[in-house]
Amino acid sequence: MFKGDITPPKGTGVSFRYEHYYCDFVEMLALVNGGDLITLSDVKSRFEKDVDLGLDPVSDLDVDISKSDSSEVSQGGRYYAEVADKWDDRISVWFSIMRNRECCYGSDYPFKVVGNTVRLKKFLNAKEKTYIFLLACSMLEKFKNTDQLTSLYELVCAKAMRNYLPVIAQVHVFGKSAHTSPQFKGSKFEKIQQLSRDLGVRHVNDASDYDVRDSGDGGLDIVAWVPFRDDLNKSKVDVYICQCASGKNWIDKQDEPRKITTPLPQLKDAKGVVFIPYDIRSLDSSFFHKTELTASLIIDRHRLCKLLNHINDSWFYCTVGLKEMVSEIISYREPMF
Repeated sequence: MFKGDITPPKGTGVSFRYEHYYCDFVEMLALVNGGDLITLSDVKSRFEKDVDLGLDPVSDLDVDISKSDSSEVSQGGRYYAEVADKWDDRISVWFSIMRNRECCYGSDYPFKVVGNTVRLKKFLNAKEKTYIFLLACSMLEKFKNTDQLTSLYELVCAKAMRNYLPVIAQVHVFGKSAHTSPQFKGSKFEKIQQLSRDLGVRHVNDASDYDVRDSGDGGLDIVAWVPFRDDLNKSKVDVYICQCASGKNWIDKQDEPRKITTPLPQLKDAKGVVFIPYDIRSLDSSFFHKTELTASLIIDRHRLCKLLNHINDSWFYCTVGLKEMVSEIISYREPMF
């Protein structure tokens, strides 16, 4: 299931100014340690032992070492103590954000946060397990095989979209996965051709423009539209073109669904939607990444949980494979670090 130890997040798009990534990391530590208390010191030790993210030196902490000699920089020296204090302040903010999550999610939140400590709750309901599933989807890089996770994630996002839109809405998994809607199976040309018929728009390409072996989705994971009841006229209705982005490169994925407007140019006014399993909220519940959000509609972890669970949680047990997947994730225990 997991690749090994849960290590701090790093790589393209990850920055300490985006604190939500590190809150997820701390929650995952609590998850894989089976109810054991995770403290600020436990979290800091993970960075001390990481060769790429060690506490010494840490240039972004604004600690002046220009006049420090080697003894001050070494463990136990003045500079080392100053860096450690700065790290304590940084990690304390992560715990503050998690306490805010506990308040905002209520019964959807599977962790208990007290001060600068966190632990997994002993008994978990379906809402809390939904949160754990989304947390896992936000850390795909920690898993050996991600195909089942991402396939289930698309299915869960489609369920949330159905709850967001009116009952009459049509919501379909369009992407290439085990849960693709039956009407959108086949080659890429056949899928787009079917979508053009469903929406009453012109497909400007013909079969010869596509590779017959291409069964891709053209960047479109979920498609939804809201027809009018008993109306044969399909034009000028709300259409949603959606991307289910789970990797750390989700920012770059926001405009992927717009690719569908090349073969179907009449969809240029469709609303672009990005589903993300991340909770990208700061302490005041505003979004991080404000200047990078380009999609018309952002549905993050908080919105997903509220859309999925606002009526009842029976959907969780009725979604084939989801309960088993989450049970396997919860039962995993990290090797001795």
